[in-house]
Amino acid sequence: MSNSPPTCPFCGGPTESGELVGASHPLKWVPQDMGLTMGIWAFGCETVGTGWTHLGRPKATGYRCENCRKIVLDY
Repeated sequence: MSNSPPTCPFCGGPTESGELVGASHPLKWVPQDMGLTMGIWAFGCETVGTGWTHLGRPKATGYRCENCRKIVLDY
């Protein structure tokens, strides 16, 4: 990530950098039409994220807009 957060691509307002942190399973992108019928491992779905925290939890770095409540993730 860059040193200064970008403006929000949705509303143009300020964003803050941070991390979305999971529990113990890798973060997965599940297409809306697939749903979670295949369980947490979501076979055939893409693993997203930028690594693991020092406590062994999956994480994805990105930017959050508090105004429009959107998060843009890097993966």
